[in-house]
Amino acid sequence: MSVCTMLFIAAITVSLSNRPITAINILAIEPVTGKSHWNFMSALLRALTDSGHRITAFTPLPDGDRVNYTEIDISNDISAMDIGIDSHFVMENFRKSTVMIPLVMNWTRRICSIIYEHPKMKNIILNNKQFHYDLIIVERAASECVTYIAAKLDIPVIFSSPSPLKTTIEYSIIGNGPNPASVSHVMAYYSVPRTFFQRFTNSLFYAYSSFLSTRKESEMKINNPGEYDLIEPVKPSIVFLNTHYITEAPRPFPPNIIQVGGIHLQSPKKDIPAVIASFYYNTFFKKGEIRNKCPSLQHPPTINIEMTLLISASYKLIKANNMILLQLTLFALPIQDILEYIDNSPYGVIYFTLGSIVEMSTLPDHIQNAYKDGLSKVPQRILWKYEGEMKKKPINVMTLHPKVKLFISHGGISGVYEAIDASVPVLGLPVFYDQPRNIENLVDAGMAISMDFLSVTKENLINAVNELIINEKYRKNANLVSNRFKDRPMAPEKSVVYWTEYVCRHKSAPHLKSYSFDLIWYQYYLLDVVAVMLLSILSTDQT
Repeated sequence: MSVCTMLFIAAITVSLSNRPITAINILAIEPVTGKSHWNFMSALLRALTDSGHRITAFTPLPDGDRVNYTEIDISNDISAMDIGIDSHFVMENFRKSTVMIPLVMNWTRRICSIIYEHPKMKNIILNNKQFHYDLIIVERAASECVTYIAAKLDIPVIFSSPSPLKTTIEYSIIGNGPNPASVSHVMAYYSVPRTFFQRFTNSLFYAYSSFLSTRKESEMKINNPGEYDLIEPVKPSIVFLNTHYITEAPRPFPPNIIQVGGIHLQSPKKDIPAVIASFYYNTFFKKGEIRNKCPSLQHPPTINIEMTLLISASYKLIKANNMILLQLTLFALPIQDILEYIDNSPYGVIYFTLGSIVEMSTLPDHIQNAYKDGLSKVPQRILWKYEGEMKKKPINVMTLHPKVKLFISHGGISGVYEAIDASVPVLGLPVFYDQPRNIENLVDAGMAISMDFLSVTKENLINAVNELIINEKYRKNANLVSNRFKDRPMAPEKSVVYWTEYVCRHKSAPHLKSYSFDLIWYQYYLLDVVAVMLLSILSTDQT
């Protein structure tokens, strides 16, 4: 054999060595109807399809089929929480663990029943040999019922977690519970329990919420059992976690926890259309309507103010005869005009959003007025996602333009990564769940200020905005955090592909799972060891 032939064979061998031998056939299930949850899941799935793997996805928020990707739309079966929940409902249900834990658990089990009764899912269960799925990717949500299909098909399962790990179910996922002395509860209002009082309350919160979660699921299994309760839950081979050690305090994780925080971030595309409700002068509205009197428009429209997508806070209110004069005008702009609107701002722009869940118009009037009046007094222009979903928003407007000086956010983890990626300081107005802790982590990093969004006044809002924009330390710290965030050994997309293929190569990778799953609860907490030690001490004293 000639040297050239040998070199050719070697080159071919090397070129093929990094490619998967066969494409993995994956079944994906998204049981949660929140958009931020689907944004994370869809980013995981896109990384896999881009690498040649085949995916069938059950989702309530369909994106549309593409190469290697087939969707099964379950939006008619499950109503999606993509936009607009009354703020009073959020306050009464999502900010109280005693209400939120059983509510979300019951909701997860109900969705499990809906998905497993879907005709196409039944067909997959009955004819698995026809489909031959290799593994399942599913969000764990609040109940282990989501692993039922993995048990039926006898294939490994990978969990997606679009937020930091839920404290109440952490043990059931990875076999290790958090140490309340050093790891704060996911719903805590501090990043790390530093004081005795914080460690004390953190321990009580952890014990109570874990007990409540276990008790409620047991009650639901007894009072409303499902077919999925008859099968032993499957423990995940790995968990893709939407966290990063820049936004989470250091803590121990087993090797099957793969942190891919920020995987949803995309490069800006300047050809994406967008709509902005930008306001200028000569607009009157009465009883919820805006009547545009801009002379440049041949047919002035009548627009319901409740459908506003973005607003500029450069306005003035004048009350007269039961009519309010707003020095604003509403019209639609393509993305080029949004960029021009930002580019032409002499003092930069503030980007304000509370996410897609809370409907801002349902907040008490005095709270809304505090935001409106406060922001109208700052020199920066305001991009405000006031109502409804910002359809086809420019991808990460903060990265898109360097003139974005501040991000006012509720603290959703996706928005946190966008701010970090763009090195933009944050004014946090956390609402519920992990948001307070997310913001506190940014406060610890020196790039944010946190405020209670229900207690904001015009004065303290202005002071906080000016402090974050004028004081250069916040921008410098944001740059520092951003550089650390981007310094990775492997891009999150590549991590997803590598570890998914790893699970298949190593037959569900059982060696990554914690031995703790084999222990009884009293063994895990060493209660048997403590009992023997106490008995030994007592017996020694008696002798």
